[in-house]
Amino acid sequence: MVRVRELRDQGLSLKVISEVLNSEGVPTPMGRAPWGKSHVDRLLHTQHARQPAHLE
Repeated sequence: MVRVRELRDQGLSLKVISEVLNSEGVPTPMGRAPWGKSHVDRLLHTQHARQPAHLE
């Protein structure tokens, strides 16, 4: 999720990111409410694991 990555790149904590997403009405990937630190953490780790390795 691009929005989560943008917020994390701004240096925001997982807790603050979850608060921002909840205030913006962004649904969790499973459509369950509300966002929590663990949701954000899992999403970031899942995205990171899915990114291809950079070949040099």
